[in-house]
Amino acid sequence: MKKVLTLFAALVVSCVAFAQVTEVTIGQVSSTFYSEDNDLFVVMVSEDQTYQFRFDIVCATGSQDIVDGQVYTLTDMLTNYCWGADYNTYNYIMYKSVTFVRNASNAKQGAKDYDVQLTDSNDVQYHIVYTTPEPITTYSDTVILNVNDKVTCRVVDYAAESGIFQVLGNDATGAYTLYLAINSNSFAGTYTEDDINTQYSALYHNGATDTTAVKMNRIDGNIVVGGTAQAATLTANYVGADSVLYVINFTYTDPVAANEIDFTANNLAIYTEYYDSYGIMVYQFSNSQYVFQAYVVTDQYDGTFTLDDIYNGSYVGIYDAVTGNSVADIFDLNFAVAKQADNSLTLTGAALCYGDNQYNFNVTSDPATAVEDVELSHCIALTEGRTIVLVGAEGETASVYDMAGRLVSQKLINSDNARFEIAVPGVYAIKVNGQTLRAVVK
Repeated sequence: MKKVLTLFAALVVSCVAFAQVTEVTIGQVSSTFYSEDNDLFVVMVSEDQTYQFRFDIVCATGSQDIVDGQVYTLTDMLTNYCWGADYNTYNYIMYKSVTFVRNASNAKQGAKDYDVQLTDSNDVQYHIVYTTPEPITTYSDTVILNVNDKVTCRVVDYAAESGIFQVLGNDATGAYTLYLAINSNSFAGTYTEDDINTQYSALYHNGATDTTAVKMNRIDGNIVVGGTAQAATLTANYVGADSVLYVINFTYTDPVAANEIDFTANNLAIYTEYYDSYGIMVYQFSNSQYVFQAYVVTDQYDGTFTLDDIYNGSYVGIYDAVTGNSVADIFDLNFAVAKQADNSLTLTGAALCYGDNQYNFNVTSDPATAVEDVELSHCIALTEGRTIVLVGAEGETASVYDMAGRLVSQKLINSDNARFEIAVPGVYAIKVNGQTLRAVVK
C-alpha cells in the first residue's frame, strides 16, 4: 500500500481580480502512517465525490501521529505526495500554500475534525472542512447481510507486509457489496472502530436505481475476525448514516476444483508488439464459448507460468466469447507453453476460479500463425497508485466497472494515456472497443 509518485502536467495560471473561496465539505477522511518516512498520509474525499485532497505530513521525531490543534503548512509536508483532484473537470489541483489543522472531535471517542485552508497554483482558494457526524444510536431498521457469495468474495491480505487486510464481496441476495479494511499486522482477532481503514472501506447498495454508498456512521461493538485469509469469518455491526443497522456476517474459503471445464482451442497466439516496452507478452486463445487472455511478465515465449508471473497479479481472465464480459476471475493459475518441431505452440495447464470452477487448457496454434512477433492492436490498462492508466485507446469510449458491475466512470478517450481516478480500492473491469481488461487498485 505504498504511495505512488506520479508526474502531472502543470496547470495554466490565470489572473484573477479577486480570490473566490471554494467551500468543500468532506465526507470521508482516511489516514495511514508510513514508518519509512515517519509521515501521516491523509486522504480527503468530498461529500459529493467531486474533490479529493491528499496531504503527507511529517510527524515529530519518534511520533506516529500529528498533533491535534497544531497548524501544519507545506513546509511540514512531503510535497511530492500532496495534490488534489477536481472530478468535475478532471484536472489536478497543485498546492501553492496550505494551513492544515486537525482537532479531536466531540462526537465520539477517537474521532477527528479537520479544517484546511488551501491555495492552488492558479491562486484558487479552497476551504476544506470535515466534522465528525454525531453517533447514531437509534436505528430505523436492521438489515442482516450474509456476505458469502463464492464468485465475488475475496480476502486481500497485506497484513504482514503493509499492516492492512481487506474483505470484500456481495451478500447472498446481491443487494449489497462490502469493502471492509482493517489496520493490523496480523489477521484473526478482535478489532474496534478505530482499527478500520476508511480509505479502503465502503458499503454499496446495489438496487436497480440506487447504486450508492451507505456512509458509515460508526461500528456498534467489536469487529471479530476468525480463521485465516484462506478460510475467514468476520462479524460486525455497521451503523449507516441512513440510521440502519447492518449486521454483517462475512465468510470466505479459498476455491476448490469442484467443477472441471475443458477449454480446448487451436488458435493460440502470443502478442508482443507494443508490449515489449513493458516486458510483457500477451497469451490469448478462444473457442465458441470462452476467451482466455493473460499478460505475462516474461522475455521468452515458452516456459511454465503461474499467477505470480501475471502483470500486477490481475491482468488475466476468462471472458464470454460473444459479449466479452468476464465469466471467471482466476484464483490460481499454471500453464506451460512449448514449441513443437513444426513451429506450432502448445499450451497446457489449468485455471482455478472463484466459484469453484476449474478450466483445463489443451490448446495449440497453427504453425503458419505462430510468428514470434504478432502485433496486438488492443490497448493495455496499467495502475499507478489509485489511478488506472489506459494506454492505446485514443478515439475510443472506455467504461470502468467495479466488482458489482456498477459503472464507475465512462468517457471518450482523447489521448494515448487516459487516467481514471479510483476512490475505492478493488478489482475493476475496463471495457473498450469490445475488449475487457482487469485492474487491481490497492
